[in-house]
Amino acid sequence: MFDAQDGLQFDVLRNTVDAGAWKDVTSNEVSPRGMTPLYDAIGTLIDRAETEMQRRAAAGEPEEDQLLVIFTDGMENHSRRWDRTELFARVEAKQAEGWTFVFMGANQDSYASGRAMAMAAGNVSDWSPTHDGHLLAYSSASRATREFRAKPRAARRRDRDDCFGGVKEAARP
Repeated sequence: MFDAQDGLQFDVLRNTVDAGAWKDVTSNEVSPRGMTPLYDAIGTLIDRAETEMQRRAAAGEPEEDQLLVIFTDGMENHSRRWDRTELFARVEAKQAEGWTFVFMGANQDSYASGRAMAMAAGNVSDWSPTHDGHLLAYSSASRATREFRAKPRAARRRDRDDCFGGVKEAARP
């Protein structure tokens, strides 16, 4: 979770969780807190994932695929460290390394926002910022993530531009 109420606040809700042990993110864990330093949050998340990958390599642990899910109810409006051009290049480079990025957004054209950050259209979904919309979006992200992570590595790499498997339950009609 991230916001900019008191500088960039970035809370990690799940970190290096095996797909079989994943617990759904609940509305008790997340709530809007104000301002959206979206580019800074994504850049910070990439930094943290790279640090974890380096730690694993140094410990002789096997490499893991990277799946980053960005879930936001607001458009970029407060980043200080990263701009759109820099983030686009970074996401594009990570995708070339096999990383998968998913972008779910409300209160915006998520496809335009995702495209501006180099996200594949098959990994982008709008969602409605209502109670039912939140539940549907969390459920959709959970299903897609669970199914994607359960695939063999070769299939994940092949399908990395369509994490939702063509089904976007939360997308507005």
